[in-house]
Amino acid sequence: MSEEEIANRFLSELLSLTRHIANISNDDTKIGSGIFILSIIDSKQNCIMKDIVENLNLLASTATRQVDMLVGQGFIKRDVAKTGRRKVILKLTEKGKQANKRLKNHLNKVISNSLKTYSKEEVMLTIEVLHTIIENSESNLPLE
Repeated sequence: MSEEEIANRFLSELLSLTRHIANISNDDTKIGSGIFILSIIDSKQNCIMKDIVENLNLLASTATRQVDMLVGQGFIKRDVAKTGRRKVILKLTEKGKQANKRLKNHLNKVISNSLKTYSKEEVMLTIEVLHTIIENSESNLPLE
């Protein structure tokens, strides 16, 4: 298999995993790629729209539409920052926290079960490879 074929196969598998994650729903509510937004908000103390745009490499209009959808579904709430009326802080609602927790638990279970057949060294090598791919992709943004 050539290097290009290996890269294409690897990319195909990563895209399949991304689609799997985006298809996870919460109590029959389709969250879609918004699940990535929930994860970012959960990881930030005072998450603002700029954090969503930068972390997901989205257009501001796209991020706003997705956040609006998640607000409408009750996963996210907007709070006005105490430091300035114009700054809006995004926070997970209880429903959003539960959905994000379910996602993480689901993925941990899937990954743990998948990795059982590999040695610790093989798993660590896989993590290093993924980390290197992520670092290289971040240093090559924006797209040419």
